[in-house]
Amino acid sequence: MSHLEDYASTAVDGKWGNKISSEEYYANRTANASIIAEGQRALFQEYQTLVCTIHRAVKLIQDEDARQAIHLRYEEGYSYKATALFMKGVVKSATLDRQLAMGLRSVANTLKGWRFFDTTWNI
Repeated sequence: MSHLEDYASTAVDGKWGNKISSEEYYANRTANASIIAEGQRALFQEYQTLVCTIHRAVKLIQDEDARQAIHLRYEEGYSYKATALFMKGVVKSATLDRQLAMGLRSVANTLKGWRFFDTTWNI
């Protein structure tokens, strides 16, 4: 899915929807449409920042097999079984579990180092 498709499918969440009361909505639809569009843009930009940050953290995983396992399982969205099949060679379940755990630990430590979890996200 491209970023434009993501943007088009991004729903406006509570904080933007709550700014528009029913009286305001009927009084001035154009202004309210602008507020909603602005809210969608802000929400999408924040979403895009989160996704790009996590993607960069995945790319920084030093172990190639762990990086591939994380990429296939979580970025591409393959099932556990499909991830094991797409890995190089024959991968046992315990090996895939170890690679996923090592990759997730690496991503978490990278995000901690970037103070990612100290930021308040509106999504």
